[in-house]
Amino acid sequence: MDTQGTNLFLSKPTLANVTIVADKKAADDNYILNFKAGSGGFFHNTVVTVAATNETPLTTCINVGGADSEALVGTALVINNWIQDCGVGEGDQGTLSSANVNFDTTSVKVVPAALGSLYESLAPEALLAAPLDWTAINGAFAESVADPDYLDATDYIGAVDPDGSDPWWAGWVLPGTL
Repeated sequence: MDTQGTNLFLSKPTLANVTIVADKKAADDNYILNFKAGSGGFFHNTVVTVAATNETPLTTCINVGGADSEALVGTALVINNWIQDCGVGEGDQGTLSSANVNFDTTSVKVVPAALGSLYESLAPEALLAAPLDWTAINGAFAESVADPDYLDATDYIGAVDPDGSDPWWAGWVLPGTL
């Protein structure tokens, strides 16, 4: 999500139904996602967690650095339907973001991700009452370009349906990589 310091293009992707598993090397930064230099994004139905093999004590899901990205929080740097499991050890889900910004936490669930063998979140909070209304999202956030015809309507948080019925990646990932 880094614009490499240029303002000729700004990175503000829409990501839906994502599972992020941080697996950092020793002495890496203590956050999982980093936004700087005007980068932003729209993160819908996202699980963020830490791998058992992670070597860096993580404390924060999102780091936002610089006035350009800080100014995007809530308008073009948005999270919703988010499972926050960004800390180390049992019972530590970490901090959502760096102290310089405040995200809308209405739909943030601070719970263990409880990933299953297919990387589905088995947390009860991963099940939603209804799919997101992409047209409403675009209406709420002027910079959102979520395409209702492209994005699937899902009623769960994460990349894989918690019922395990649709391991969509089966057959096209490299053996041993998931």
